[in-house]
Amino acid sequence: MIRNILTIVFVFFFSLCILFSKTVLAQEGGPMEVVKVKYLNADGLVAGRTDSVYDLNLGPDGNVYVAEYRRNKVTVMDRGLNVLRSIDVTMPHGVVVDKKGFVYVATYDHGRVYKFDGEGKEVPDWDKSLKEQGHTKIPVAMDVDKDGNVYIADWGTKTIILASSDGQFLSAFDTSKIPGGELSPHGVLTDQTKYVYVADRSPAKCVRVFSLAGDYVTQWNIGDQVWEPLAVRFINKTQLGVPDYKSGSIHVFNLDGQAVSTIGTAGRKEGEFLYPMNLIADAEGFFYVVEQDGNRVQKFRLKK
Repeated sequence: MIRNILTIVFVFFFSLCILFSKTVLAQEGGPMEVVKVKYLNADGLVAGRTDSVYDLNLGPDGNVYVAEYRRNKVTVMDRGLNVLRSIDVTMPHGVVVDKKGFVYVATYDHGRVYKFDGEGKEVPDWDKSLKEQGHTKIPVAMDVDKDGNVYIADWGTKTIILASSDGQFLSAFDTSKIPGGELSPHGVLTDQTKYVYVADRSPAKCVRVFSLAGDYVTQWNIGDQVWEPLAVRFINKTQLGVPDYKSGSIHVFNLDGQAVSTIGTAGRKEGEFLYPMNLIADAEGFFYVVEQDGNRVQKFRLKK
């Protein structure tokens, strides 16, 4: 009798352990398979921020564009993370490539948004009117829509600027209805059809959602968890990834704004993140992440 009771208790707790492990596995997004790690410094992993990388994006050519903030260049690599060429630009903070292959680079310290053609030649004075009219002060990140218009997350003006492909000011988002009345945009993403998502590093620390016209809609959080979102990117058609500066991981949200899983954890090892700044996902299901302190690009996929 006692043996049977002990057996039932053991099976019960064993089942709970299995259930708990599966729950944690789901929350952690599944184990990662690191495919390749590209160190952007000959010394490998950098202990500190002497050679920080802040952003990356995919171009229509399938190449990976990486903003190397302290090395004053945008490095262009193939998806195998082999370096192809570089574009010289002072302290690049954000980078995006439109469907025609034009490269836009936001420079935090110089307050400029540069535009380059596919060969890396600058389009002269692309942002001249934006600067002269005071629309941009400290641009940090961008996205482009299907018409070639550029959404600029501007830390200095505390809003999102919409500019045409030829650098003309179109509009600025209305932030007056935001709870708390403050926006400190660090990342911006348009879904091309309905919404614009903004990673907000103001005291609210959340993902803000706006209409394409710039009207405030709602905000996303992770329950009561304290976090610090840095960017927003689609990782597939129904989910978005948000790098978290505080936890060193990437939170995955569905289109309803619910946090459904977490990818990775803070750490120095390959497969861990030293302050992940942004990520991209290609059509084959591979992820690419840049880290502020890691000075590296990690390519991985989630094991099924």
